[in-house]
Amino acid sequence: MKLTEVLVTVLISLLLVTGITYAYSACVKNYSQIIEKEKDNLVVLYVDREMRKEISSFCVPYWKNSDEKRFVLEERVRKIAEENNCEVKRVEVLKKKSREAGLEVEWTYLDKKIITKEFFASRVWF
Repeated sequence: MKLTEVLVTVLISLLLVTGITYAYSACVKNYSQIIEKEKDNLVVLYVDREMRKEISSFCVPYWKNSDEKRFVLEERVRKIAEENNCEVKRVEVLKKKSREAGLEVEWTYLDKKIITKEFFASRVWF
């Protein structure tokens, strides 16, 4: 075997090993980023579900004024967000036929803006 054949073989082997190593390290790096994103998404889904559960369980008869109890509900929603490192930007009342029917909560988690809309249990059909 000539020296040039040996050098070409070594060079090709070195290129293959470098390519395989680069591909493997890229896969590992991307996999860890995917895991981190999934953890963030789980927090968002959990907070959204808890907010919806809290809002949908709100029950005030249609003939009563719900301002006082709604304030307590808004504070509970804010507490759920705070416990999970989220920030509530805005809480707005959804109206249906000029009656309060639900809440729209705008909140952020890791600079992502999320809007949760849910109707009250007692006011959906009015």
